[in-house]
Amino acid sequence: MLILGIDYGTKRVGFALGDTTLGIIKPLKIVKKDENLLNTIKGIVKSYNVQRIVLGYPLTPLGKEGQRAKKVRRFYELLRKELNIEIMLFDERYSTQEARRLSQEEHIDHISAYIILEEYVKTL
Repeated sequence: MLILGIDYGTKRVGFALGDTTLGIIKPLKIVKKDENLLNTIKGIVKSYNVQRIVLGYPLTPLGKEGQRAKKVRRFYELLRKELNIEIMLFDERYSTQEARRLSQEEHIDHISAYIILEEYVKTL
């Protein structure tokens, strides 16, 4: 199954792609968070024949829904209305810190998406 991991940030959105059959996960790309975002996601889903989306859900350290998580939840609801595939929220606490540890790049949103997807696949 092909899965798209999404790290929905305040300025940029990172994507990673995972194939559960082959056991491969790779960072895909970063895009600016703008009015074209939904069309970008639709294009990725279609191009790669994505069957599931895993959207990083930034809970607080205590596991509660803060302001950032509420914004992600609204985006999740939009995706559910617009796309005809399974979309899941997945706890992404500390994925950005882990991405910074793994990469020296300035923008690491796609690495964060990779980490979210990697952690999700471990639960399958």
